[in-house]
Amino acid sequence: MKNTFQIAPVFKFILLVPVILIADTVRSSDNLMPGDVTRKIFIASNKPAHIIKDTVVQSPASNSTLLSTLKNRLLEELMPDTTVPESSVQIPRKDQLINGYIAYQGHIIRNIRFKLLDPLGQNVNDTIESETGWGESVVNEIHIRTQPFVIRNRLLIEENDRLDLFTLAENERLLRELPFIEDARAFLYEAGNDSVDILFIIKDVLPLGGSLEILDIDYGKASVSNKNILGVGHELYYHFTWNYDHVPIYGHKIRYRVPDIGNTFFSLDASYENKWDYEAIKLSCNRDFFSQETKYAGGISFEKVNSLISIVYPDTTTLLNDVDYNYYDLWLGRALSIPKISSFNKRTNIVGTGRITKYEFFDRPDDVGETRLYDFQERTAFLFSLGISQVGYYRTKEVFGFGRTEDIPFGHSLSFTAGWEVSEFYTRPYFGLSAGWGNFIPVFGYLYNRIDYGSFFNYGTEQGLVMYRMKFFTNQFNSSSRYKFRIFTDFLYKKGINRFEDEFMELTQKDGVRGLGSDELRGNQRLNFSIETMCYSPHRILGFRFQYFLFVDAAIISNVNSQLLRNHVFTGFGGGVKIRNDNLAFDTVLLRFGYFPVLPDNPYAEYIKLTSEGRPRLDNFVVQRPEIIPY
Repeated sequence: MKNTFQIAPVFKFILLVPVILIADTVRSSDNLMPGDVTRKIFIASNKPAHIIKDTVVQSPASNSTLLSTLKNRLLEELMPDTTVPESSVQIPRKDQLINGYIAYQGHIIRNIRFKLLDPLGQNVNDTIESETGWGESVVNEIHIRTQPFVIRNRLLIEENDRLDLFTLAENERLLRELPFIEDARAFLYEAGNDSVDILFIIKDVLPLGGSLEILDIDYGKASVSNKNILGVGHELYYHFTWNYDHVPIYGHKIRYRVPDIGNTFFSLDASYENKWDYEAIKLSCNRDFFSQETKYAGGISFEKVNSLISIVYPDTTTLLNDVDYNYYDLWLGRALSIPKISSFNKRTNIVGTGRITKYEFFDRPDDVGETRLYDFQERTAFLFSLGISQVGYYRTKEVFGFGRTEDIPFGHSLSFTAGWEVSEFYTRPYFGLSAGWGNFIPVFGYLYNRIDYGSFFNYGTEQGLVMYRMKFFTNQFNSSSRYKFRIFTDFLYKKGINRFEDEFMELTQKDGVRGLGSDELRGNQRLNFSIETMCYSPHRILGFRFQYFLFVDAAIISNVNSQLLRNHVFTGFGGGVKIRNDNLAFDTVLLRFGYFPVLPDNPYAEYIKLTSEGRPRLDNFVVQRPEIIPY
C-alpha cells in the first residue's frame, strides 16, 4: 500500500468558495419552512374546515387581504380557497390524527376535478400567480401542460365511490412519483350531507432534462430527455457516451417509456443501446405492486445482449470473451388485504408471487463448468414467494430533496422465497428470507433496517449470501437559523457462503469508499460505513437550490477465512455541493471533492468529480417479485 498526500483537492476545493458566496447573497423568495416538516399523510386542520389540509401554523403573511384575494381567485373557478404556505410541523401524536376531516371518511365522491399549474410562478399551496419575468412567462406559455386524462389514468378512485382517506393519500403520492410532476395535493369540500368533491392541484415541471458525467479526460457520458412528450406522459431518453480509448469512439442509447397504459398501471419500456463493446435490445411490460391498494401485479421482459466482456479468473488472469444471450422474465402476483390489522394511515397485505426466468446463450466462454463462470450457464429458475407487508407514508420535505414534497415510507415486511433452478449441469433448490423495518423515532429521526439471506442447496449450502443494512437520518436541527442540517448514516455488511472459486465482491467507487477503487480489493465479505452531514441552504439563484455536504466513508473487504476487522480499513473524506431546480426535469448536479489518506495497490481515485444523480429513494416495504439475492 502507498501513503500519499494530494494538494490538488485542497486547491480545487477553493473553487467552491465563489459559489457559496454568490449563493449567500441571494435570499430565496420562497416561503421556506423554519423547521422540520415530517408528519403522517393524513394530518388535517383541527378546525372543521371545508378543505382537507395539512396542520399548519398561520403565516404572518397570510392577512385578511391575501385570504380574500385567494378566495375570490378560486371562486372564479368554482373552487374553495387552498391552504396557506406550510410552516413548522412536528411529528404528531396518534391522538391528533383523529381530528379534522376524518369525519369525511366514507362520504360519496360526487366530482373529481383538476387544476394544473404552470412550472414557474405557482405552487400547490398558493395558486395565485406570482410576478414572473418575461423569460418565465415565455416558458410558461410554450410549456405543454400535462393532459387531464393522464392524471385521471393515475387515479385509484372514481366518482360515486365512497371516500377512503388512505386511497386518497396514495393518489397524491402516485402523482408525485411521476417524473413530470413536481407536486400534487388533493383538497376536499362538502357537496352535501354525505358527499364531497375532490380537487387535485398539480404542478408540472419542465419536461426537458439531461445529465452529464465526466469520468476521465477522454471518457464521459451525457444524456437528454423529454419526460412528458406533448403532455401525454410518455418519456424519451437519448444517452451519448464517448471514450477515445475505444473504436468506435462514440456509443448511443435510445429509450422510450410509457408509465401508464390507459388506467391499467402497466408500464411499457423499450430501449436500444450500441457502443464499442455492447449492443442490447430490451423490452418490458410491467405492473408492480405500486400501492398497498394493488391486488394484481405482473409483467414480462425480454433482453437480447451481445457484448465483449473482461473475465477475471482466480489467478488474476484477465481474458476478453464474446457473449451473446437472450434473457426472458415472466412473473405474476396477488395481494390480499388484512383489514383487521390495517388502519386509516397504513395497510397490511399478504402477497404471493411466482416468477420464471431463463438465460439462453449463443456465444460464451469455452470453459464454463459446474462450479465455474456461473453467470454464463444456461439456466431456468422457478421462484415463488409469500410475504406480509404493512406500509404507510410520512409526508415531509428536505430529506433527500430540495424543497419538493417527499413521501417517506414507514412499516415493515417479511417474505420467504423458495424454488429451484434447472441448469445444464444440475437441478437444485433455492431458499431466501427478507425482512425490513423502518419508522421515525421521536426526537431522533428515521431508522431503517433490512436483512436478507439466500442460498442454493446442492449437497449442502451453495452460493449463499447474508446481508444486513441499516440507514438512519436525523430530524432537521438548528431550527433557529435559515440553514437546516441533517446527519445521514449508512451501514452495510455482506458475506458470501460457499461461493464458487471465481466469485468475489469488490470495493468500488459505488460499493465502498466513494471515489476510490482498485482491481486488488476483492474478497467474499465486506463492510461499508458512511456518515454525511447535509446543509440545506435557504438561497437560490434563478430557481436553483443548493445543498452542501461533508462525508466520511470507511470500508473493509476480506476473505471469509480471515477475520474481517483485522484487514485494512480504507477511508475517504470530502465534501461538495448538490444543485437542483425542482421546476426542471434535469437530474441533480453533483460536485464532489475527496481525499484518501491511504491508497491500495493499482488504485483509481477521483479527487474531484462533476456528475449528475437521480432522486434517492428508500425501500417502501412493499413485497414485489421474487428474486435470487444478487451477490
